[in-house]
Amino acid sequence: MRGTKRTVYAVLGGLLLLGSAFVAYGWFYLLAPLRHLTDPAWTARHSERVRWLEEQRNYHRLGCSPDLCFRADRIGYYGDKKWCHGLIGKISGKTKFRFCGCTETVLMYMTNGHPQSWENWAKIHGGQSQEEWLRDGFASFGVTVHLPPAAADIEPLLGLLGRRQVDLLWKGPQPVAQTPDTAVPDYAQYNAFRWLRDSGFEPARFLSGHSKALLSEETIRGLVNYANWQGRFPRCNGLGILAFGARPAGAAQDLDPPSRLGSPWLVAAVYAVMVALGIAGGVLIGASRVKAAGLKKNRNPAPSAEHEQHEQQEQH
Repeated sequence: MRGTKRTVYAVLGGLLLLGSAFVAYGWFYLLAPLRHLTDPAWTARHSERVRWLEEQRNYHRLGCSPDLCFRADRIGYYGDKKWCHGLIGKISGKTKFRFCGCTETVLMYMTNGHPQSWENWAKIHGGQSQEEWLRDGFASFGVTVHLPPAAADIEPLLGLLGRRQVDLLWKGPQPVAQTPDTAVPDYAQYNAFRWLRDSGFEPARFLSGHSKALLSEETIRGLVNYANWQGRFPRCNGLGILAFGARPAGAAQDLDPPSRLGSPWLVAAVYAVMVALGIAGGVLIGASRVKAAGLKKNRNPAPSAEHEQHEQQEQH
């Protein structure tokens, strides 16, 4: 009976220690990127490049879908052809993957388009480069660009940047007619900005070579919107740069929404569970060792005084 108790204590103690290790693994490894991305103090201390690396770790470790609300993910701005195919593969695969407005939005940013079926789109356009995707997307809005970029691309893209913007994530798909004054989706304007940015566009040089009186209202608004986009995604970050653009080293800081996983009460609860499980496991394993020592002692009792006296008499 005592041996059974000792075994039970040892097993329960081992399970509790494993539970403590599992909680620590989940908190310090699996959930670490997610905790960082939702912690404004962490994002304030780290560069945009480090933030993007942490976001990629989050996708790899947890298999998460993009989240533009809680985590303010950057995958739509920085994701390349590989990330695009990876997301489409998860959408069309048999695994459970949350396909919501955020996922569709980042795909539109990466491809500069909004097809009815992403799986069919990938079959037709999957072999093209991301730059070709963007070029074809501009054509759907009546803007022709060259690959590699040419000076003739500047004014049409500035005109695209100067149109009224439609936020598809919050307002949903909008009917888009192919006329110059039609509103365009936000993803088209972002890609127009980075096409100009990565091709070496310099607003000051452009303005010095053109009379402001001869520029259209859309072009002027496009210059203003270009400056706004550049403030958020400067070239010096070296992130989301297209193949024809230089990739300078640099960093910038950005803040994200307030943290939920960083709540002091939640952190305290996780640490308390880890410590409690560890202590409980240690106590049970210690108790099992004590039981084992007691059982061994009972099996081999110490000789009594009368027994020792009897042995001495026999020796004499």
